[in-house]
Amino acid sequence: MTVGDILRKAAREHPDKIGVIFGLRRFSWREFDQRVNSLANALLGLGLKRGSRVAILAANCNEYLETNYAAAKAGLVTVPTNVRLAPAELSYTLSHASPSALIVHPDFVEAEKAVSGNLGNLIRIGFGSNHPYGLDYETLISVNSQKDPEVEVGEDDLWLIAYTSGTTGAAKGVMISHRNACSAEIALAKTLGLESSDVYLLSGPFYFNGGGGLRLAATWVGATIVIVSFEAETVLQTIQKERVTCFHGGTTPLSRLVNHPDVTKYDLSSVRKTMVTGSRISPALWQRTESVFGPIVNACYGLTETIGNGTYLSRGDVAFEGALSHRLSSSGKPMMSLEIKVVSDDGKEVPRNGATTGEIIMKGDPVATGYWRDSERTAAMIRNGWLHTGDIAAIDEDGFLYILDRKSEMIKSGGVQIFPAEVENVINRHPAVKICAVFKVPDSEWGETPKALVVLKDGVAASEKDIIEHCKKYIASYKKPTSVEFVDSLPMTEWGKILRKELVARYWKK
Repeated sequence: MTVGDILRKAAREHPDKIGVIFGLRRFSWREFDQRVNSLANALLGLGLKRGSRVAILAANCNEYLETNYAAAKAGLVTVPTNVRLAPAELSYTLSHASPSALIVHPDFVEAEKAVSGNLGNLIRIGFGSNHPYGLDYETLISVNSQKDPEVEVGEDDLWLIAYTSGTTGAAKGVMISHRNACSAEIALAKTLGLESSDVYLLSGPFYFNGGGGLRLAATWVGATIVIVSFEAETVLQTIQKERVTCFHGGTTPLSRLVNHPDVTKYDLSSVRKTMVTGSRISPALWQRTESVFGPIVNACYGLTETIGNGTYLSRGDVAFEGALSHRLSSSGKPMMSLEIKVVSDDGKEVPRNGATTGEIIMKGDPVATGYWRDSERTAAMIRNGWLHTGDIAAIDEDGFLYILDRKSEMIKSGGVQIFPAEVENVINRHPAVKICAVFKVPDSEWGETPKALVVLKDGVAASEKDIIEHCKKYIASYKKPTSVEFVDSLPMTEWGKILRKELVARYWKK
């Protein structure tokens, strides 16, 4: 199966059903498929060949999804670009991917002008009103055939290059094949229990793999996809208006949603499931979400390199009190699509005792083929078919994973290993703390030592001594931060991951 086959299935089985909604636009699956075919034929007519890259610079919209599928049907490769990048970062992405065509919304014309002048003979296509480009997206669709393009596309052909958010270094171009995408998305659809009757809200940024993560899954089952760009009140309004049944996102947008001051004014009773990814959901946020929506929360751990596949923690696996409460700190059990192991440095599986730690490795069809134009990184990360994630975890006798931290972010203080996430979990339990970040800083005696940056809740106070003494109650003394600094905010990805590399860069003096 290819990505194009997923859309063909929806158009064949649900031709007259509304498949995609964006603002006032509503397309049946048949209409959407026809628009995709016309765009695919237009791109081929402009001289793009099998394997050519097509980049898109836009916020969430139906054109974004159409480009994803048109590239798939034409044998082309989509390159989503992060609209929030600085010019130098955006220039790096485009130069590295070397697209033949760039599709641009008017809101990002200035960004395009700032970075693409040195990219050679780049075909520029504009959409929306008042764009300056000679080629217009809607005109291309209107004058090209609605028939499926006659291009042979294989399962192992490249479909998308997803540039990582760069939480651990320079962004990498993850190469996602049709086989990777289809196996991963079908597994997500089955795991979450998506159905054709569902109305799926797609609000995460399309340029982020997690953001567009269930777009293929929802298409595969013939659900209705409602596209918005995340803004808490917009999402609440859309859930009520469109009777949304499923959505997924990170902990940061979820927190903004359930803590919105007007959340109780909306009818949210249609929602039956959400999948939370990006970073582990805290028990407090889980309970707050249930107070708003009911028992709809399911958690997921995955990577760009596995198209969001990894482990899954269902609501039925946990409890807030009693025998199953310890699983709130778990990331769940492996999805059906992957074989997952936790191994020591010598490659042997660690005991399943919930305490012995090792690196998570994964194997299966969702594992990406490697990194674009980076054979060295590919060889380092994917060995004998196993993806070495760099994430440290323990696994219990029932197969539940307990993720501690990134291997690269582990602190070695006097030769002893300290996991920042473990310390953060303790600090976040302090009643005055809103959120915190723990990371390594240099120390003349121990080599490295933990430092904490803490954001306090509004209207409350705490001292450095308060935080350190709090830590000593719950973890070994050597794990406690040796210094605490109070700040107004922390650098984070849009889905709630703390950018520790930025903090290390600020404080580490070589």
